[in-house]
Amino acid sequence: MQLRYAPPANDEQLRAYLALGFQSLVGTPLPEEPAFVEAWMARTLPFGRARVMTEANGTGEVLAGLIDLDLAVFFGGRSVPMAGVSFVATAPEHRGRDVAGTMMRAFVREAHARGAPLSGLFPAANALYRGVGYGLAGFYGTFRLPLAAIRARPGALRVRRAEARDHAAIHALYRARAEHANGMLDRGPWVWRRILDPIRGGPAYVYVVEPEPGAPLEGYVSFTQAPLTGGQLGYELHVLDVCASTGRGHQALLGLLGAHRSVVASATLRVAPADPLIALLDEQPRNGVETRFDWMLRVTHLEAAFAARGFPAGVRGALHLDVVDDVVPENAGRWMVELEGGEARARRGGEGLLQLSVRALATLYAGYQSPWDLARAAALRGDDASLALAAEAFRGPMPFLTDMF
Repeated sequence: MQLRYAPPANDEQLRAYLALGFQSLVGTPLPEEPAFVEAWMARTLPFGRARVMTEANGTGEVLAGLIDLDLAVFFGGRSVPMAGVSFVATAPEHRGRDVAGTMMRAFVREAHARGAPLSGLFPAANALYRGVGYGLAGFYGTFRLPLAAIRARPGALRVRRAEARDHAAIHALYRARAEHANGMLDRGPWVWRRILDPIRGGPAYVYVVEPEPGAPLEGYVSFTQAPLTGGQLGYELHVLDVCASTGRGHQALLGLLGAHRSVVASATLRVAPADPLIALLDEQPRNGVETRFDWMLRVTHLEAAFAARGFPAGVRGALHLDVVDDVVPENAGRWMVELEGGEARARRGGEGLLQLSVRALATLYAGYQSPWDLARAAALRGDDASLALAAEAFRGPMPFLTDMF
């Protein structure tokens, strides 16, 4: 069967792909309300592009599809452009026929051709994405916070409902935190609307920490509420995002969440494994991490990926890589990556002292596993001096995401 990877030819193909995505990923039919579909397209398509798979000489039936989002992610203190793969769906009757694999290979080559340094995704099927060069790259987890574990915070800072005039300060608070982490998104309008004005599960209740009227904000939180089922009293509280710049800001946000304890047993949060908010709890909750779904990364354009990432300023030397990439031959072969002054430059050549697949390179690039751990797993081979230099170059905090895309 000859397959064609391309943008949807018309609105019918786009809606057929969306219907397939709801069937495959949401488990429900595409909502019939035209307003929902129009709102989804208006929110999503300006920030990316849809791609579908059809038979080259067929009727135009959509066999599979994806959304390619224009995102960026922080590594080493720098914002690195990333092609975010979202809403990947394959018709059930065409699964197991390499339709999705063919689509992903075409997508990776397209991302390379336009110069995208990285691509990232949340895998529904690890084997599929490993097969086209994606490696595990960071933590994504849901933490269940029992509100009874939060005691009263006397003297906590003033918390008030957010207003439109606060959005710029909220964005700045997030960015100041994200640029000192690895893996967090450099959020654009598409992500921020999902946090401050979600299309599903809303409305969002947004609060800011303001020590006194007119003073700089020290934190914010956005959450949604959903009634309990089965006739139970109360509701569930889902935190979409929470961030503070000071200890007293964290304490004020904890106090706000704890104030719901009379009608809410617990709140769910998407936070870092060692988030300050969790560290400040009065008691450590047992079984706090409710779900863990690590995300994946691919180096789609090797030279651009190293040029865009930040590195520790004191690291100086050259990594001699020998990379295997069966999908993008332009990435494959020997590269010398010169490190100096917090920057890197990759050029062809070198001695090939570190031998690894492009999948292992993604895991190393993210800092998800050290070169020593990759070597123990037989994902990387190299001499001790090269491994030590790589460990210095890619050291940093555990990469994580708080946004799913």
